[in-house]
Amino acid sequence: AATLAGRTPPHAATSLTGLAMDVAFFVHMQLGTITNTSHSLWAQLFYCLRCGDASAALQTIRNAPRSDQNDIDPAIVQLISALADLGGDSLFSQTQTFANPLNRQDVADLYHRTKMRGSTGNNNGNDTSLSFQLACLSLLSLEEPLTTAAPYVVNTIEDYLFGALWVAVQSSTDCAQQVAKLGQLIQHWGPAHFEGEESTSSGGWAYAMPCLISQQYASALRHLAESSSLLQATHLAIAMDRGATGALLRE
Repeated sequence: AATLAGRTPPHAATSLTGLAMDVAFFVHMQLGTITNTSHSLWAQLFYCLRCGDASAALQTIRNAPRSDQNDIDPAIVQLISALADLGGDSLFSQTQTFANPLNRQDVADLYHRTKMRGSTGNNNGNDTSLSFQLACLSLLSLEEPLTTAAPYVVNTIEDYLFGALWVAVQSSTDCAQQVAKLGQLIQHWGPAHFEGEESTSSGGWAYAMPCLISQQYASALRHLAESSSLLQATHLAIAMDRGATGALLRE
């Protein structure tokens, strides 16, 4: 993929497999110059976690140059290794075992120290390396939401939803309640916040998709039907009614 885009594949990607290799190519294409430094390792770790694949994150660390590995605190390696053992390549499939690992507090302390150094250093809040490092530490420690810890990496509604769902799934609080709160926020913001001025440009999906993700199924279908997508709303409703969400639709 990187070769087809007219770029030289990163050397580190040649020793990786699966998602870890795909992420290395993606970071190389998207972030360019930082891929020649250890800073790209933080970006790769973030996107591996973004995909819910702790095994890929661990593979990325273990295949990095020794000098780059030295930049990763042992507590981070231990926690990612524990996540790989528990959730492997699907961190969103388990909801209980990640809540209180013994070394999560070490990562939390590291997050606050790193954040303090960033706030007192000579950066303007857009330091790519620091942002990805804080993003990784935020996800692993659950100390602060991703939007607070590293706003630089939250560029789309999908990024925001990922951060919210990560906290809902991985924290010790009730996952259903967290998702319900997210759904309430989506509805509070309303269609105009997601659709923009061209309310019909997405056919209603710009608002329907966040509703579906936050389990606001009726709101999603209603908005699609009212946005010149009645046929799609009908087909989606039939499929959902025959699936696991059918009972929720009928409530």
